[in-house]
Amino acid sequence: MKNNNRFKRSALRAFFGLGIATIAAIVAFCYPFLLKNALVVVKQEHNELNMTGKQREVLIDELSKGNYALPLLYWREHGNTAQPSDLYLQNMNESSDPAQQAKDKDFQKKFNKMISSWEGSFISDGPYATVGRYGMEYMVYYHPSQEMSTNSLKHLDQFAASSMIGDKQLMSQFAFYAVIRYKSDGTMTIPAWYGMEEKWKEKIMRDHLKRTTFYERMEEMTSALQGPFDLRPALMSIQNPADFTIFYGLPRETYADPGSYERSEMNAFATSGLGTIWLSAAGAAALLGIWAAREFRRNRQRVLQDNQVSVTGSETLPRLPLEFWLAGVLLPLVGYRMFAGWSYHIAQSEAGISTLLPSLYAWLVWLVLLGFWFGLAKVLTEAVQEGFSASIQRRSWAIRAVNWTKKSLRQSIAWVHTFDPADRSDHFLIKMAVFHFALMTILILLAVYIGYYALALLLLYGIVLFIKAKMTKDRLQRAYGQLHAAVQSMAEGSLELEWAEDVQVFEPLKQELQRVREKVKQAVEEESKSQRMKSELITNVSHDLKTPLTALSTYINLLQQPQITDEERNTYIAVLATKSQRLNRLVEDLFEYTQASSGNTAFTPIQVDVVELLQQAHVELQAEIDKSGLQLRFMLPAHKVFLPLDSEKTFRVFENLYLNMAKYSMPGSRAYIEVDDTEQDVRVTFKNISEKELDFDTAEITERFVRGDQSRHTEGSGLGLAIVKSLVEIQNGTFTIEVDGDLFKAIIKWPKA
Repeated sequence: MKNNNRFKRSALRAFFGLGIATIAAIVAFCYPFLLKNALVVVKQEHNELNMTGKQREVLIDELSKGNYALPLLYWREHGNTAQPSDLYLQNMNESSDPAQQAKDKDFQKKFNKMISSWEGSFISDGPYATVGRYGMEYMVYYHPSQEMSTNSLKHLDQFAASSMIGDKQLMSQFAFYAVIRYKSDGTMTIPAWYGMEEKWKEKIMRDHLKRTTFYERMEEMTSALQGPFDLRPALMSIQNPADFTIFYGLPRETYADPGSYERSEMNAFATSGLGTIWLSAAGAAALLGIWAAREFRRNRQRVLQDNQVSVTGSETLPRLPLEFWLAGVLLPLVGYRMFAGWSYHIAQSEAGISTLLPSLYAWLVWLVLLGFWFGLAKVLTEAVQEGFSASIQRRSWAIRAVNWTKKSLRQSIAWVHTFDPADRSDHFLIKMAVFHFALMTILILLAVYIGYYALALLLLYGIVLFIKAKMTKDRLQRAYGQLHAAVQSMAEGSLELEWAEDVQVFEPLKQELQRVREKVKQAVEEESKSQRMKSELITNVSHDLKTPLTALSTYINLLQQPQITDEERNTYIAVLATKSQRLNRLVEDLFEYTQASSGNTAFTPIQVDVVELLQQAHVELQAEIDKSGLQLRFMLPAHKVFLPLDSEKTFRVFENLYLNMAKYSMPGSRAYIEVDDTEQDVRVTFKNISEKELDFDTAEITERFVRGDQSRHTEGSGLGLAIVKSLVEIQNGTFTIEVDGDLFKAIIKWPKA
């Protein structure tokens, strides 16, 4: 059975561990999908480029120029000295009309000059040039030769021949970039665009289709040979670059705030679904922790039932403090944006063997984080099951630290309060502190004037201090010796310990030793008294049991005589019945007292009216009281007096007190029963005049088998008042006896609260 329970616990732990690992694996598996959404969000962030709308419009115009200038620049760097018209106006010289040919040559001249100026704007670093003004980086890639021309140092060549543009790398380096591609037929596409709104991308496309860039500069190409409308056919004959990819980029460090892209990554990954997945995974781990707490608790209860043992506390509660689990749960919540950025970079790892380690790292991190949620839910659930307040106080280091601090503060405050300047020892400490401070101050001041000669005074002070300390030590040693001798004397049994000499700091200990001596003497006296009472108990029990037993034996012998008459036989039987009843009552009283004094008697409290119970006991014992000739006087409140008492045992208390008055009161005298109802308690008093002289000790009259009739000629067990005392005390009351001359008073007091 034990091995079976151990196997179940191990299986539960493995199951819940596998559950946490599965949740972590699902979250890590979602990373590529989250990254895809995050890239879309990042690309839609257009507020990083710190340019106004007018500045953006001018920049777009410069890019439209660069689409023609940069391919020309590429040819120049690769040894081609052709003019711009040779590249972009290849069909203009086909006319046979001399006038048209003159116009075409004039247009070519103007066109070459304009394109060359655009080319110079990208070559020059001057403040009015495009590159110099914007710090723009560019790259021109020619597809047939797979060669490029660039002014960038950021390895843009890795994107040139690729059909997929590396958005992740480009966005981390540029606040704005655009990739413009010209196919072999001159068709323009823009496969990559980041940093500006889509409307600017659409403007470049419109300018390309409508030749807007050239129409806006028509005046530059107009001459006396041509009118403004004669240029339209020439402009429409301009060809686009072919088989070129052009990259434009504005550096992030110039056109974006520091860290803005990192913030964009964090925000993008957080808003792409990581928050929802994180909350779902944490909730699943917490639910798994709650379920784990319940399952482990049920398993522990089954083990306890099988083994029939009882333990307190939880065997499944982690030993780690509550703050450990809280810190692990709150850490990713407090640093959520940093966690999202870390997740973003982990998610950028492409699938493959080389990225297996980052993926495993991400899975382990999620496993740990979800484990914290699992553990916290388990700890809190078990705390609720066992008692939240006590469990948290036991497992929280912070609460322990607060309690320790409070305790230390209370001790410090108590120490300050116990420091009494009027006390001789404390007064001495104050004087010594002031004296040494003053002396050290004087020596330091003297050292300023007399230099090292002050060491002689310091040496003299050290000698005096040594002598004083030696004398103090001798006095303390003598005082300690006296105390040690006194303790040895007490250990040997001598309780006569008296000395008047002052033992200085040991004076409180001396006082305590004297108190111990008094307590030991009192205990010895109590023990002697107990031994004496035990002897009296044996004597009294023997006497009280011997008398009825002797009578029973005597009358049984008489009944066995053959010559007795019927009248004598009836008389003897009546005596036997009386003696047997007395013996039976004595044994019952002894049994009842033993139960009451040992605490084994059952106590069932109900709301009892004390006044009514007193009157009921009086009615039932009326015959016994009338036989004694006693006259009762009652002084009872007019209202009911309710107390939480056991009615049967309280009735026995009143019965014993009534019978005690009936047996020992002076015949024909008056007895008084009083009930005093106050705010704090209820007091019941029985007062009567004793027939015999009251010469006993009131402290002993309630002991076992002690009777006021020390000659023990009257009937009674001597247990009546002892039973009353025990039954009253088990009901949280007190019972006392007072004697004033021949006036006997029995007083019961029950508190109301």
